[in-house]
Amino acid sequence: MELPIFQDNLKSSGGWAERVSQARAAWDRWLELPEGLALRDQRVQRLELRAIGGGGVPPSTEDLWKDERSSLLLQDRFREATTRIREWAREPGVVFGSGQLLEVYRLVDGRPTDLPLWRTELPPLLSPLHDPVPAVLLPRMVDLAFDWFATEGFEEMHPLEQATVVFLRLLDLHPFESPIRTKQTALLAAGFYTQRAGLPPLIIDPGDPEVTTQFDQALEAAFRMLTQPLIELFTDVTLRTIKEVGDPEVV
Repeated sequence: MELPIFQDNLKSSGGWAERVSQARAAWDRWLELPEGLALRDQRVQRLELRAIGGGGVPPSTEDLWKDERSSLLLQDRFREATTRIREWAREPGVVFGSGQLLEVYRLVDGRPTDLPLWRTELPPLLSPLHDPVPAVLLPRMVDLAFDWFATEGFEEMHPLEQATVVFLRLLDLHPFESPIRTKQTALLAAGFYTQRAGLPPLIIDPGDPEVTTQFDQALEAAFRMLTQPLIELFTDVTLRTIKEVGDPEVV
């Protein structure tokens, strides 16, 4: 089954995949240490919490950051969501689907269980070319998307290409009311596919103006069916995470 979008231009430029392959030697060395995986996870989670409000959205735009108590609650929710995804990614045979997506969204948003999760009306457009499906079709279309993500052709892609397809398809569908929460949840979901391949999660630090500008430009290009800039960005943030976590031989 063909992937619904971005199929034709997900062609490797060669260089980015090789850079990731070379960098992961230091990343994998943590696994040789007693408790090395737990130590690496702690370092990664510090980076994830530093970049809370991810998806290129500065924390100052979030109402939840108006006081210290709310900030701590938001951190707790993100900590639980990122931990849950990390556990799923390491469990053999786990398939990420609509149920997992909704669970991550509920954690990130802090939404009460009696409120609907899927959006109920058309969302704000993320681009002039953005054409989200009507709300009534959302559950079925999300299920179909995750069916595509379980195909043999998808499995043959590089994990960063997989993450790119997942992230962009979820943005295209825009399953939740808030554009901020949709971006955050889509980025966390995309990180499942890098982590199950043994790579870091995707961490977009909104405090870095260079990265957020590159991110905005990559998204604009993606809605014009040009996905290579986003793959390159995901490569850059992956390499940055590996570098910041460090090589256990020199830490």
